[in-house]
Amino acid sequence: MIERTRSSVVNKALALALSSLLVAGAPFCGVRIANATPSVNEARSELDRLYSEAEETSEHLNETAVQLQETQTQIDSANAQIQEAEQVIAQKQVELEQSQKTLAFTTRNDYKSGGLDLISVIFTSTSFEDLVSKLHYTSMVAGAHAKAINDARNLQSELDAKKNDLQSSLQTLNAEKDQQQELLNAQQSQKAELDKRVARAQAYFDGLDPDTQGGLTPSGGGDVPHPDAGGDAQRQAVLDAAYSMIGGSYVWGACDPVSRCFDCSGLTMYCFGQAGISLPHSSESQRGRISDFKPISQCRAGDLIWMSGHVGIYCGGGMMIDAGTPSTGVSYRSCSWMVGGGWPA
Repeated sequence: MIERTRSSVVNKALALALSSLLVAGAPFCGVRIANATPSVNEARSELDRLYSEAEETSEHLNETAVQLQETQTQIDSANAQIQEAEQVIAQKQVELEQSQKTLAFTTRNDYKSGGLDLISVIFTSTSFEDLVSKLHYTSMVAGAHAKAINDARNLQSELDAKKNDLQSSLQTLNAEKDQQQELLNAQQSQKAELDKRVARAQAYFDGLDPDTQGGLTPSGGGDVPHPDAGGDAQRQAVLDAAYSMIGGSYVWGACDPVSRCFDCSGLTMYCFGQAGISLPHSSESQRGRISDFKPISQCRAGDLIWMSGHVGIYCGGGMMIDAGTPSTGVSYRSCSWMVGGGWPA
């Protein structure tokens, strides 16, 4: 009986100690025990997972930036069209006023010369448009004045149509501005999420012991074969650019060939730019530029290859050059986990 009571007391003490740790906010899983230090492979796997989460967020951020740029281009185009429409309207307004003055002058001269009886027409007309219509369609004016009347009517119709077009353009512009603001808000939210994920990955790395950290640091590798495009000048230009950046650093959102700092889509954007092909700074937008998307097994050296949230440049033989993670930088490595690719249009 005494032994059972003693066991119960011990169990209660352990439960109380554990609950105290939980209430105090102490991370129980963080208590170090023997053999809790991860191996280099385990640490690399976890760090890659954290980097992958951050890269996915970073590429969402890049895509939002691309959309913002496209929206701004549309807004600039709408503004240019509005300015052009305003100039046309101003010019047509001058022509309309001149045409009305001409019509008034010739009508007044006809009246003074007794060429027509305008009294009844004037007093039964409710507006200038009504007056012109009656003058024209009742043949109360000479045929010589018909052109001036038609010109005035046509100019007024054209002016009204231009004003309607301008109003429509203004409405479109306002809608685009609203869309741009939504994208800007999304971009700010994505940036905050990226910062949190990058900090989480860095904190994990910093928490590893020095030996494990050393095992995760790239050693520079051995010799990398220079990729060959088989005589295709454009593809070779892409491969040469990628090869020249091996050993560069991975930096979120970067495309800086001078400092050799890139993220995945920044590297591919730079390399294809060296072949005269302009790509947006976003893995998803770059994927959209591949019209003939095919499996890796059918890709050619120099093709852009893709998986959700990541892009690289195929080098042949199941290998690629890509800006992978802060721990790998720009490297030549297997692309077995990529989905497919092709040549961007």
